[in-house]
Parts: sequence; C-alpha cells; structure tokens
Amino acid sequence: MNSRVICRVFAVFFLSTFFFSLPATFVHIFIHGTTLPGFLLLNQANSDKSIKFEGRLAALIDKTRDDTRFYDDSIMLDRGLIHIDKKLIFKCKNYQLPKDLARRAAIQAIAAYDDFVDQRHQNFYYLYGWSGSLSDTIRKNEAEKLYDEMIKIQNKFPKDSVKFFLHGHSHGGTMILYLGLYEEQKKQGLVIDHAMLYETPVQVETAKYCLSPIFKNVSLIYSKGDFIQTADCFSTSGGKSYRTFSELIQLDDAQNRVHEVLLKVDGDEKKLHHRSYFFFDAYYGVTTIHRDILSKNSAVEFINPLPLVVFSPVFMMLLQSVVPRQHVVCAELDIRTSYQACVIQVLVPGCVQLYSTNLWQSVMNIRDRISRSWRLYAKTSDIKKVFWLGEHLILR
Repeated sequence: MNSRVICRVFAVFFLSTFFFSLPATFVHIFIHGTTLPGFLLLNQANSDKSIKFEGRLAALIDKTRDDTRFYDDSIMLDRGLIHIDKKLIFKCKNYQLPKDLARRAAIQAIAAYDDFVDQRHQNFYYLYGWSGSLSDTIRKNEAEKLYDEMIKIQNKFPKDSVKFFLHGHSHGGTMILYLGLYEEQKKQGLVIDHAMLYETPVQVETAKYCLSPIFKNVSLIYSKGDFIQTADCFSTSGGKSYRTFSELIQLDDAQNRVHEVLLKVDGDEKKLHHRSYFFFDAYYGVTTIHRDILSKNSAVEFINPLPLVVFSPVFMMLLQSVVPRQHVVCAELDIRTSYQACVIQVLVPGCVQLYSTNLWQSVMNIRDRISRSWRLYAKTSDIKKVFWLGEHLILR
C-alpha cells in the first residue's frame, strides 16, 4: 500500500472518529469582523482632520451596522451573544423558516456548518455581534464581554465537559485572541479547544496571545488573494498588520498547537478574498472581476454561494490530525474538485498529506437548500449596499 493510500485511509478513519468519542457539549461561536472596513479605513485615514468629520462617519457606520438588510449575506445578527436554537436549524433544513428568517445568512450558514459536525454530541451555536468599529479599544472591550459570556456558558455544565470552538472573521479573530488577556486577568479557567481565525490581521497587540494556554489549538487561515487582511495600519500601535504570527513573534516555544494555514482552491492561492469566509455569494465581486474573467476555478464555482466557514469542522479535523506532537504547523489546505468529487486536502510540506472524505453530495444538498430558501428571499448585492449606505448618509 503506497503512502498516498495510507494517508487517505488514515484521513477517512480520523474524520469518522474525531467527534465520535464520549458525548460532550460542543459550543460553537461565530464572530464577525469589521463592518464596512473600507469606510472605516477612510475614517481612520482622516483622523488628523476635524473630530466632527470623524464622529459623523463613525456614527454612519454604527447606524449601518444595525440595518438588518446587511444581515442577508453576512454571518451576523444583533449585538451581543445570540443563541441559534437547534429547532431553528431543523426548520431551516426542512424549509419551514418564515421568509424573514430564511433570508438571514447567519442561520443558513450555521445550518450548513451543522451538516459537517457529529450529532452524537450536544452542539450549541452562538453568534457574537459587536459594533464592527475599527478600534483596538472597542475590540478589547468586546472581547471582555465575550469572555464573561463564555464563562457563564461554561458554568452551566459539569467541569471540563464543555469544548469551545470559536470562528472569528477578520478582527473578530482579534477579539478571540484577546480572550487570552482576560484569562490572564480573571483566571476563570476558560479553555478553548480550537480557535479558527479567518483572515485575521496579526498585530503587535494580539500576536503573543496565540501562545496563551487558554487555546489548545489556534489556526490562522489566510489566502494570498486578500489585501484587506494586511490593510489595517490605523488601529494598531505597530502601524502595520501581518498575515501570520511568525512574522511578528517566535513560535518555537509554543506549548499549544499553532497552525498557520494557506487556503487554496484547486491549487490557486490567490482566488479567495476577504469576504469569501463569512459572506454568502462572495467569490465573484467587483474587486475580483478581472481574475474571474481571466481565470475560472471549478472549486469556486462548485462551493459558491457557501461561505468557507461552513467547512470549518472539516478543516479542524484535518488540522488536528496533522503531526499531533508538533506544536507549530505551517500547512496548506486545498479544496479540490473533479467530477462528482469534492475533497479537502491538508499538506504539510515535506511531512504529510491527508484528505477528507468526499464532500460532493453534502455540498450539493446544502446548495440545493440554499437555492430554494435563502436565494429566494435575500435582498442583497454590492450595488444595493451602496444605495443603503447612501440612505443613511442622506437621512442623517
């Protein structure tokens, strides 16, 4: 049996047993990033101008954050910790949601995510909503609120029976890292089994917290086609954001498992951009139209309109199977497609190569559900968002 076959067999075995240990309580929390980052960058870029201008623009973005029309394609709802009940997920999967809920991307995304987790465990789903302001102080304050909410959840169950799986997009991942700060200060014994940081700007304020013992596993997922991840030079004292932790700090002494993961689609490391992870229908935007015309990608065409975060359970299983004793892993994840096949490959250069099981049918089922529910009712597009933002600007 050659090495590739052995890797495939091991991957199938691992994927079928990763969540199939003794029943436990799994808590999955999704945290969105900065709201309309382009406008907030403009706000910060003009911070040397009048406070009045800065305050007006900040207030505009804050008002836009609470416009529920923006919830149709992004994984966010109201502010604070929002529980997504399993009954709601059941209704979503069985086309029983009323139109005003069926159009919400967060509910649809969590229902899709739920298709990839083990149902033998108790799975609880939450969203954490915040202002989305491009401010390190606000992110730090919101992280403390999130920490306190997680302690409340943890205290509801027997000790050591809760496993937290956190998914942060952009500066939502920054808030996750700040949880390490508050565990240092409050010492409530919070432990996070896996933190998935999607396109999180790595900054001097937070990079060190990836090594915090609060995290068993930290995976920083990035792609080379995203220019937003490193664009924030305003809300950090370092004046620059980075793609990976290792660009800022030494990881050699890591006691937890830190993964720096380049995500590809059919081998293309530049096809994905910032919104692909937490937004529906976000692979073909104005910012990538030239690449879409010149370079079609079968994997993107297949998984669209699903945000990449729905595949997180598979990502986590593969990453936790890679070199279990190695604390720092530089890896590549690649979503590959062919006729009636969709597999996710994890590659550690010069070390190991593993594959998921075939996800083709699961993805087809989810896409069918999305087309018959979300796509019928969601009222969103980049052009509409510009008009909605204009409405708030005019009506101020």
